[in-house]
Amino acid sequence: KRGAPVVAEKIFLGKIVKVSPSFSVAAALTAPKIRTAATFAGYEKNSAILEGQLNLGAVLNFIPKNIAIHENMPVISSGLEEQAPRGLLIGRVERVESHDEDLFQTAYLKMPLRLEDVFLVSVVLPVVPE
Repeated sequence: KRGAPVVAEKIFLGKIVKVSPSFSVAAALTAPKIRTAATFAGYEKNSAILEGQLNLGAVLNFIPKNIAIHENMPVISSGLEEQAPRGLLIGRVERVESHDEDLFQTAYLKMPLRLEDVFLVSVVLPVVPE
């Protein structure tokens, strides 16, 4: 299904963006226009929108200012999206930008895997009730 997570080594790397009867196409979370609901490990609510940046990395936008963010903080899938379960590791905070006049904070992520080093991926399929 569209939106199904693509993982490697327990890391959330991308999403299925196109499905046909004979193949599926995935895009990396770092690809432009790919957005994912994300949060911080240990934080109960959805707290940000992850957006890809030209396959160079990803940025977390719209983080409320009441969330204390620090470098190396783990970022996970929030479970808000139907296809992506909560708790898939996405990356870690590399740096944070916050200005007094802004309503939100922004965090830039360090991705744990380089796509060029990945040879085998899995697609997370939803559990079908019996």
